[in-house]
Amino acid sequence: LPHSPCLHFLEACGGAGMAALVAAQRFAAKAISTDITERSTLCARFTARLNQLSDFEARCGDTFEPVRGLLFDRIVAHPPWVPVIRHTWIYHGGG
Repeated sequence: LPHSPCLHFLEACGGAGMAALVAAQRFAAKAISTDITERSTLCARFTARLNQLSDFEARCGDTFEPVRGLLFDRIVAHPPWVPVIRHTWIYHGGG
């Protein structure tokens, strides 16, 4: 992940939003993390509050849907991955 300055940073499939949280703290003017689960989104928001990051936002929804119409200078994706021996859940092996 390059740490060069950027204005608008997006972490898609961010989970707890670690990449976007680091971006907000170190090099991005505004960082957004999106995730499909409400639990991960709440965790990311909580961590941002603990670290007093006002330039971070966590949004819940499917990949790019929560940021429809916005433009970003840098986009990173952190899709879920679990080794799958037998498919049992829809999001088990990253979809």
